[in-house]
Amino acid sequence: MARWLITGIGTDVGKTWVSEALIRGWVGAGRKVGVLKPVLTGVDLADPASWATSDPGRLLLAAGRSLNAELLGATCPFHFRAPLSPDQAAEQEGRVLSLSEVLQVVLQADRPELHELLVEGAGGVMSPLSPDATQLELWRRLGWPAVVVAGTYLGSLSHTLSALEVLGSQAAGVILSPSNDAPVSPERHAASLSRYTAVPIAHCARGQTELPPSLLDGWSARLNVRS
Repeated sequence: MARWLITGIGTDVGKTWVSEALIRGWVGAGRKVGVLKPVLTGVDLADPASWATSDPGRLLLAAGRSLNAELLGATCPFHFRAPLSPDQAAEQEGRVLSLSEVLQVVLQADRPELHELLVEGAGGVMSPLSPDATQLELWRRLGWPAVVVAGTYLGSLSHTLSALEVLGSQAAGVILSPSNDAPVSPERHAASLSRYTAVPIAHCARGQTELPPSLLDGWSARLNVRS
């Protein structure tokens, strides 16, 4: 099974959009796909009207699943209403989110019957997760390949290279999610980025609903982490 951590260079860079496209490609190829968005902020999942447009709802729909409260709760067990970093959003509700409980949820989703397991993070690589850990610490504990979703806005080259630097050898590659205000084309952006990193770079065209199911296969083989 292949396990994928979908992270980003910041918030609102297109992680869920890219995740949906990957999931649809795998499902279309007949692969069994597990999806998990362990932590979510800025959405009230108690309101059914939010389900279909929420990150976990979009992942489940891309995987061909029907939405209900039980399935959403299993896919996204830690959700908070305030649009803040997870540690702050939890604190605002009188709760404390711990690294160990989030890690346990992710490990429990790692089932042998799946061909692909996609775990989408909250915010960017260094987004604070709990009072004592950033999301990077969660990724390091898991040790699975991390796909970095990056925008192409002015300044995103620095943000992307910074994300790759902190991820180190765990970075499997970059998928560009073109920004509306991008100063150059995705191809030119990728060419510039490739001068400073050896990780694979791909891009998801604006409006693209499916990515080739084999897109990440070589990325995991490169890291020797596929099992």
